[in-house]
Amino acid sequence: MGSPYGFCFARDISERKRVEGALREANEALEQRVRERTAELERQSRRTELILANTNDGFFAVDPAGRLRDANAAFARLLGYTRDELLQLSIPDIEVDESPDDVAAHIERVRREGFDRFDTRHRRKDGSVVPVEVSVSEVLLAGEPLLFAFVRDITQRQAAHRQLQAAKEEAERANLAKSEFLSRMSHELRTPLNAILGFGQLLGLSATAEQAAHVREIVAAGRHLLTLIDEVLDLARVESGQLSVSPDAVALLPLLHECLKLVRPQADARGVQLLQPPGTCHVHVRADRTRLKQVLLNLLSNAVKYNRPLGSVSVACVAEPGHVSIRVSDTGAGLTAEQCARLFVPFERLDAEARQIQGTGIGLALTKRLVELMGGTVGVESTRGVGSTFWVRLALAAPPASDAPAESPPPVPTAADGVVPREVLCIEDNPANLRLIEGIFATRRDIRLLTAIAPGLGLELARVHRPALILLDIGLPDMDGFAVLECLRRSEATRGIPVVAVSANAMPRDVERAKAAGFDAYLTKPLDIAQLLRVVDEMLGRAAR
Repeated sequence: MGSPYGFCFARDISERKRVEGALREANEALEQRVRERTAELERQSRRTELILANTNDGFFAVDPAGRLRDANAAFARLLGYTRDELLQLSIPDIEVDESPDDVAAHIERVRREGFDRFDTRHRRKDGSVVPVEVSVSEVLLAGEPLLFAFVRDITQRQAAHRQLQAAKEEAERANLAKSEFLSRMSHELRTPLNAILGFGQLLGLSATAEQAAHVREIVAAGRHLLTLIDEVLDLARVESGQLSVSPDAVALLPLLHECLKLVRPQADARGVQLLQPPGTCHVHVRADRTRLKQVLLNLLSNAVKYNRPLGSVSVACVAEPGHVSIRVSDTGAGLTAEQCARLFVPFERLDAEARQIQGTGIGLALTKRLVELMGGTVGVESTRGVGSTFWVRLALAAPPASDAPAESPPPVPTAADGVVPREVLCIEDNPANLRLIEGIFATRRDIRLLTAIAPGLGLELARVHRPALILLDIGLPDMDGFAVLECLRRSEATRGIPVVAVSANAMPRDVERAKAAGFDAYLTKPLDIAQLLRVVDEMLGRAAR
């Protein structure tokens, strides 16, 4: 007989239900995040497609084999294909400047380095060529490496570059023509002035008291004309960018003393007192010494010219952080604000004509350009009826290291009896200039002058006589001075003779070319007789060592 009882087993599944619920919630959350991420990717994809579809730049994607996998409408329009036609092509089909092997190597380089930007040319469907700029980078898309390239048509950019290059070349040709014109004008103006000033100086050596006064007028007028010529040519060179400066540490106080000494005769003639600069000027400034001297002489000369009789001119130096201002003050009539605004304009002379003051109105304009070339500034302060102060502001410079003691100057030969004359050969084709040289050396008993009016004769005299020095004109007929110098240097008999260039070509490039060619010195016409004799004595003293 069976048992009246049955067995029932029960198990608590609360934990399982809780875990199942948690898993279900986690799955639902994960599915939600996947849906959200998918939607975000779809939005990004649509946004990317929208950007690529509407951008003006072309876009294409290629696989590592160089086959086009995608392209936007702009790239299709650029090359004249439909998008479907483009996707049947490879890079070698559209690339003009690279062979298939070059394309493969370029793709490998981009994959290795990750990015590249370059200019190239693409071939359109109709066979025409378009210049493009390509920016390409490697990306991984669904695990597949692709190269994304953005393409920009640079036809207009290249056309603008060609126009700019053509304009630059035209400007360079214009500058060269201007430079040639300035050089020719300098030569043509200086050649007659050489005779005027040279013979004027010679006349002054033996003139009577009455004649001496006339000679002084001739020489003064000639030098004034030379100054005007130099100022006009300097201003033209500055404005055409052909005048350069060589900034260095310049001791200011000695330069000021030198300039005041040069201006003193002009000041004495007008009864103007020149006050000595104070000790605050004992500094070094960064400037081109020659050009700074030109600036200071112009300011000091103007301060004398536009001063009142028995007035004064003073120089002051005001220290500023890293700079110094050089102030040149006069006790003249002063200027109005309107006149000050016009001062640095070329050929602006204010009321100078009415006051019969010589000049062209170039000096201050040139001064401004020169100071700016040296990295400085220039200005004026003036009070009507009191006077004016012109200032130049330049950077301070550290004093240079002490130089080695200068060599003693070479002994100057005397004309005493018994001295054997040294031969100096002058090769010059202009008869007036040749007579001037003969007149200069007529009183030098220690020098025997040889002259030649043609290059060939000059070379023959040099070979036969082997003079101690040769004065050589540059602008000779048949062969210029550079060719003559080359012949002299090639000959064993004449290669060691010092040669001094004497020329009316006074442009900086002319001087630099002569130095590079091997001339021992360069003298410009109109000749300064004292300078010529100093150079001759220096060369003869050097040759005698």
